[in-house]
Amino acid sequence: MIGIVGAGGAGLTLADAFGRYDYNVTLAITIVIPGAILVSGAINERIRKMLRPSLDTTANGYSNADHFS
Repeated sequence: MIGIVGAGGAGLTLADAFGRYDYNVTLAITIVIPGAILVSGAINERIRKMLRPSLDTTANGYSNADHFS
């Protein structure tokens, strides 16, 4: 992901599109970058929930305070 979005990947492509006055490509890149960030954030959140044990009070019937007493 870092090679595509960061480290000059999308930035160079965006600068190149601006330099060519190719505003359709510029707009597409500008829309795709936040979309990719949102999708990767949602995937990250889902993976974290699967890997981390739940402290939800409705899942096991105990409150968080019961874990520490």
